[in-house]
Amino acid sequence: MFVTFEGIDGSGKTAQLTAAGEFLKASGKQVVLTREPGTISCIRDYVLASDMDIRTEALLYSADRAENIAKNVIPALNAGKVVLQDRYLDSFLAYQLADNKLVETDIMRLFEFSSQGLRPDLTLLFDLTPACAQERLENRDRIERKPIDFHSKVRNIYLKLSADNTDRIRVIDASQSFSKIHQQVIYHIERKLGGTHSA
Repeated sequence: MFVTFEGIDGSGKTAQLTAAGEFLKASGKQVVLTREPGTISCIRDYVLASDMDIRTEALLYSADRAENIAKNVIPALNAGKVVLQDRYLDSFLAYQLADNKLVETDIMRLFEFSSQGLRPDLTLLFDLTPACAQERLENRDRIERKPIDFHSKVRNIYLKLSADNTDRIRVIDASQSFSKIHQQVIYHIERKLGGTHSA
């Protein structure tokens, strides 16, 4: 099963992904944790630190995705493992569209090519206001330093995507306590896996 964790920077998705991975491993599941970007470390470092043309950025993200899907995600899924990924399709759409420089058809064309058309079985969207998210962030990278209006656009795009994809995306209120959010994460994952869990 392929599960993606989405949300604006500072929403707490990465910490929840790590906690979910530990829970599933303790439950006897074989789990692989991945992130986007991150498969090719030099690409991640360059994208997060450098100011570049939006097309260059989209292509670099896509190159990293292509490598991750081919080398990590698909082999793990074929082996029956649970893959938990930090950012994927919805982040790519939300952040690229928020810049208002690329059209959705071009973004999706890049995504389809780089992902081999692979869609998540489940997406968990950690929803938080940009103001609250900014308070949590320290040592911000280039994207995190963008104006709050940009992050508001990203959040609104995420929420629209969730409304358009209710079969796949589950929205979680990221302003709750860590333990409450964790319970909801596990509930949604186990429900998708076919198990039972009482939140």
